[in-house]
Amino acid sequence: MTKKLERLQKAVFLYSALAIAVYSAVGIVASVGASDTHSSLAHAALFVLTAVILAAYRLRKTTAKHAFSALLLVMQLKTSSSVILLASEPDAMTAALVFREMLLMGFPVILALFAYTPALSYALAGIATAVYAAAALLSGETVLEDSFLLIFALFGSCALMEHYIVQGIRSLIHDNRRFLAERRSLFSLFNIDDSQVSQFIRLLRKRDLNAGQTEQLLKLLGDETERRIRQSVLHMMRHRQTDYSKLDERLPSLTATERKVASLILQGKTHPEIARELLKSPSNVSVIRSNIRKKMGLGPKDNLAESLHARMQEPEGTAQADATAPADPNALPEQRIPITE
Repeated sequence: MTKKLERLQKAVFLYSALAIAVYSAVGIVASVGASDTHSSLAHAALFVLTAVILAAYRLRKTTAKHAFSALLLVMQLKTSSSVILLASEPDAMTAALVFREMLLMGFPVILALFAYTPALSYALAGIATAVYAAAALLSGETVLEDSFLLIFALFGSCALMEHYIVQGIRSLIHDNRRFLAERRSLFSLFNIDDSQVSQFIRLLRKRDLNAGQTEQLLKLLGDETERRIRQSVLHMMRHRQTDYSKLDERLPSLTATERKVASLILQGKTHPEIARELLKSPSNVSVIRSNIRKKMGLGPKDNLAESLHARMQEPEGTAQADATAPADPNALPEQRIPITE
């Protein structure tokens, strides 16, 4: 998740917790002296649980995502108990009060979008639909029973819409990470400092240069930049071609992906850097490294980078076959020829 989305999630969580705390406090004050003890207990429990969740988050015992999810579930369960209580004692206002509570149960479903967890949206929508069905059966209200499909469609479509929105957000995050990885790789290839480029762009914006002045400035930098790019690309291609050809010769059983990982290891890349450059997960890179070690016949204590460097530095024609290389079926067994005088 990007930092902007994390900040948005924290802001929505804190504002929601504040709103729920105020709502429960007002409910406690309003129920003082009333005969409805269930309402005062429910509001008190909601207030205490909200305070506990906020304290756990502030003490860093949980993340904003988990705290927000717990807060929404607590709010949904509190409203569910109110709906069930209303339906168990039906009167002329039962249907109107149930619809009011269902509207209140819709807010956690909508806010669940900012938890970026589709399962939470489906869970909250499922609780609301199940509670409404139970209220319709308990109260026996015809209007509630006739509106069940409408309630089911509303909550179901809301959860489904949030599911696709979260998928879109995750896709954008993946594309953004891929773009950043490619940019870092490109800047590293051309030996360009990312911060210097960003500072140069900010300078252009502050100076308010027009199109002609900007083009002239880029032309002044163009020859040197082009020369460095050409040298970097040629050096990279020669170096990579040499690595690949040597790896093909010394370790012929490696796959194309394994050769790429081995080449990056030879270049001194770290595990996270290899994962970013190849756009793979760290666990996937670990599996590929394990396969390389197995094909080289290395033990648990052998260093992969040192072993690869040692294998690459062996003189031509003296390289050892890797552990999984097939034996030559046409090779004749070595025999001793007796020498007679």
